[in-house]
Parts: sequence; structure tokens; C-alpha cells
Amino acid sequence: MLPKTRLPHDRVGILEDRIAEDPRGDMDAWRSLISEHRKRSKWDEARAVYERFFKVFPSAAEMWVDYANMELELNEFFNVEQVFAKSLMSLPNVQLWSLYLDYVRRRNNLVTDTTGNARQTVSQAYDFVIQNVGIDKDS
Repeated sequence: MLPKTRLPHDRVGILEDRIAEDPRGDMDAWRSLISEHRKRSKWDEARAVYERFFKVFPSAAEMWVDYANMELELNEFFNVEQVFAKSLMSLPNVQLWSLYLDYVRRRNNLVTDTTGNARQTVSQAYDFVIQNVGIDKDS
């Protein structure tokens, strides 16, 4: 059976074909497909591609960071937390964990903290990161 012919402007279809042909080798197709959905503000489609990508490359920390950043840009805090829940404990990646700390600080404003709860939460997050990533300058 011959592969179906795509029109040149069918970027999504062309990229999907490339991924289907070589899901483990064509990283550019994965990145381009996600980028295409994001440019078009098709957030659910971008999320679906990220999820498919992580089934093939679960330890691609840079892509987890991109995914979390997309959700942060959209202020989709529940989704950000889901990304962290799926990735943090299995990836000791400094960039990912730093983003987690940024997120915790963003959600717990120390300036307006009259009860001390935000400061305690942020402090616990730092302790959590140190326990899981370490304090070695190269970790």
C-alpha cells in the first residue's frame, strides 16, 4: 500500500507521517509537531503529542521542561503539577527541578505572606529538592 500523499501545507500531517515512520529517530519531527500545535494555540493537541512523546522518551528532561513551561505560560497550574508529578521523581535534572522551585515560589508569595505558611512551603520545597537532586555543584 502506498503512503497517502499530503498537500505541502499539511504540516501537521507531514510531521505525523515522519513520526509514524521513525518515532525513535526523528526528534525534529516531534519538536516541530509540538511547535506547530503551540503556534496555532491548539493546546490539547500539543498536550497529546507531549504525552505520546513521553511514552517513547520518558527521560527527555528538556522536553518535560518545555511541557511545564507551556502550562505555566497558560497559567494551567493543575496541569503544571501533573507534569511535575510525572517527571520529577524519575529525572534528577537540575533545569527541571529549578523550574519546580520557581513554580513553588510563584504560587507562594513571600512578600504577602502574613502567616508564614508560604515561607514554610518554599523552605520545604528547597529541602525536597536538595534531598532528591543533591547539593553537589555538578548534580
